Formats: sequence, C-alpha cells, structure tokens
Amino acid sequence: MQHRSALALLALALLLVALVHRTTAQVNFTPGWGKRGGLEAAASCKPSMESIMYLYKLIQGEAQKLVDCDKFTN
Repeated sequence: MQHRSALALLALALLLVALVHRTTAQVNFTPGWGKRGGLEAAASCKPSMESIMYLYKLIQGEAQKLVDCDKFTN
C-alpha cells in the first residue's frame, strides 16, 4: 500500500513540475499599487470570528480523520 502511495506522490510531483514548467507570467506593480481603497477597504477585510472558528473546526475534523485512519492501519 505504501508503494502505491509513493507512486501516486511521485506522479503528482511530476505533474506539478510539468505544469510549473509550462507556466509563464508577468506581474507589474505601479507606485500606487494596493492604495486604491484606503483604510476603509482594509477594515472591511478583517475576518469574522465565525469564519475563523469554521476553519478551525474544519481543520480539526480533518486532523481527527487522519488520526483515526492511522489508528486502524497500525
């Protein structure tokens, strides 16, 4: 089973390398970049406690799944 996982990880890494190799981009920054909205825009970008707790519980649940899976395989 670990051999199959290693092959899948290797295939994923090779795919990622191939995609990165074929990707090109250009980013231009102007002197006023990021200053369009002022302080009002920055204040509205603060995450709410509800969204932070949702993400925390989501990550915690996935971590618990990994722990439970590890218990059954060992």
